Amino acid sequence: MGAIKAFIHRLAAAIVCAGIAAATALPGRANPAIDPQVMLEHALAQVHRIHVAPYLQYDYSVELTHKSRTRSYAYEVLERMSDHVGRFTGLTADGSYSDDVHVWKTFVSPGLFLNAVADDVSDESAGGLTTIGRVIAVPYRATYAGQETAGDCAQAYHLELQPTGDPDMHQLRDLWIDPVSVRICRATLEMRIFIISRERVNVTVDLATDQFVERVHLAGKGHTLLGTYSLAADGSFRDVRNVETADPKLFR
Repeated sequence: MGAIKAFIHRLAAAIVCAGIAAATALPGRANPAIDPQVMLEHALAQVHRIHVAPYLQYDYSVELTHKSRTRSYAYEVLERMSDHVGRFTGLTADGSYSDDVHVWKTFVSPGLFLNAVADDVSDESAGGLTTIGRVIAVPYRATYAGQETAGDCAQAYHLELQPTGDPDMHQLRDLWIDPVSVRICRATLEMRIFIISRERVNVTVDLATDQFVERVHLAGKGHTLLGTYSLAADGSFRDVRNVETADPKLFR
């Protein structure tokens, strides 16, 4: 029975890939042979099946610009995925642990994109797309915007996304999808994060084959009574690991 299910998964994926690959010869912004909405739903359905453990552990390096001052930081992070609180342990230049330990809410993490898809994609919706025995619906209208290189994906399909519901709830704005594997290589999101006040920022993420974030760029404006200021971050994640259990005391 397991072999039959595996065969069905491979066959369905091959059909989708063949349909998308058939469009790769189309130049410029010409519409691909496959409907952009179908492409979007198939790509997000693949992501939605990925397992994320209750905790993620990873190394995080970032250059943070706040009020025109740029600083570099490096941490090992253990993130609790239920509320995105992380235990941040500082790393020295040689990669050893420092005494700098904090428990903070995470703004960005390797699971950022997977979290956004999990919040967006519904399994139960009349009129949704049946994908390998499942029905999904996504709260976006997709428009084909051409082919571009995105990260390690050459000639990826660029889809622009328009939320059909509350834009603060549905954060995806662009996807770049490999036409052969239907893997999402890059995404942009519009998020609100709390610094001094709640601010809107644009976030671009490059995704690994497991759909964890490898690199992230964040840009926006902060606001105070004295005026506005720029904020930005360029970060990377390494050695991302699923962790099934962790001591709750680590997050106090």
